[in-house]
Amino acid sequence: MCRKLLLTGIAALAVAAPAAAQGPDGAVVVGRTARDLTTDPDAAVWRNAPETVVALVPQTIAIPNGGGSVSRIRIQGLHNGRRIAFRLSWDDATADTENAVETFRDAVALLFPLDARDPTKTSPLMGNKGAPVNIWQWRADWQADRDGADRLAARQPHTAGFWISPVDEILKARYPGKPRPDAVALEFVAEGWGTLTRQAQQDVDAGGRWRDGRWSVVFVRDLERTDGSDAAFAPGARTVLNVAVWNGHEEDVNGRKSVSLQWIPVEVR
Repeated sequence: MCRKLLLTGIAALAVAAPAAAQGPDGAVVVGRTARDLTTDPDAAVWRNAPETVVALVPQTIAIPNGGGSVSRIRIQGLHNGRRIAFRLSWDDATADTENAVETFRDAVALLFPLDARDPTKTSPLMGNKGAPVNIWQWRADWQADRDGADRLAARQPHTAGFWISPVDEILKARYPGKPRPDAVALEFVAEGWGTLTRQAQQDVDAGGRWRDGRWSVVFVRDLERTDGSDAAFAPGARTVLNVAVWNGHEEDVNGRKSVSLQWIPVEVR
């Protein structure tokens, strides 16, 4: 079953439309820039950065499975010697910024092996015992909070004139457990399915924007890692990454997502 899925993923990658300035052999090229790197996905620094198109398929290995509504994603990378950033963009007809009982948020995640010397020893799908992965996840509902969106009006359209207590935990930006009030991303470590663990030290920031049926999200982190649970990057070094996308409109959540089934090479220049 897994072999069949892997072959399907490779075939999908082979037919994916190439992007302009595609990295060699499908690699994500992290170029060097002298400019500041921020969480703004519309920053001019990204206009000429090489991009790589990655084909995505449904996650069908672990339960809950499904997804697959996002068939491809574009990835760019840059560093300035101090910080490293990755920009991801994908088509999505709706911006799903609510996460409640019967509504689901859009989200995207990057996954890196902690030991990139031999990526074949680490599973690109959540890592494995003794071969952990570092995961960065951006969440559209948290982005809406940072942007000041009134998500309560969308959730409860007939509450005009009703007073909601400011101590209501459901309305607090910190709920449910943000590392800081304006956070839009979380950082995890995992060693296989069912082992996802939130990192104590949250070093990754992010920013996302939906426009004209398309999400664009930027992850930013200091180039130097703070502990052994962080992915390692260095100019001239190679690593790999994987990616997952959740489409809230299609009720994607947890393992129900669009994924790549193999590692994508990364070259830090």
